Amino acid sequence: MEELLLDLPPQTSATQIAVFSDTHGHAKRFEQALALAAALPGGLAAAIHLGDYARDEALIARAWPDLPRFVVRGNNDFERGSWPDEIVLSVGSARIYASHGHQYAFTSRLSRLCYRAEELCAHMALFGHTHAVQYSLDFGVPIVNPGSVSIPRDGCGGSFAVLQIVQKMDAAPVVTATFHRIASANRLRRGV
Repeated sequence: MEELLLDLPPQTSATQIAVFSDTHGHAKRFEQALALAAALPGGLAAAIHLGDYARDEALIARAWPDLPRFVVRGNNDFERGSWPDEIVLSVGSARIYASHGHQYAFTSRLSRLCYRAEELCAHMALFGHTHAVQYSLDFGVPIVNPGSVSIPRDGCGGSFAVLQIVQKMDAAPVVTATFHRIASANRLRRGV
């Protein structure tokens, strides 16, 4: 497990981090998502790719060459050793746990993600793999799945998330997430 630091100057507003997952090599859809994220007010401090075609991080680098990028390996990322299976990203005093999520059994995925995040003292857990937007507070740590940019399974088109991190002087940081849909998403059939 890699511990990573996003070193930022002190800010008066929230730090925003774009979170993408399950791009599966669909460059046009991912470029649409990147354009939407770039247009968000407040700007971005970093981007996270939660795997399944983690090599699509090259599109993030092309869109935002100076933006820090953090990537984890998914079950369709066969280049073992290229990306870690999980990371903890420290942003000020906030800690964000990120994993693709495929290594956790379906029936206990959320609870196991939460336990792992708690073990690592994280304020939020991120995962992908299911291709469906999800936000849960059921297990104590906020758990976020941004859905899939290119092959959504929630019937609403492609999506991504943006984390907002607000540092507090005498309290724990506040980490929230908003979800963004990619307009006119074409449903792609599996295996096609």
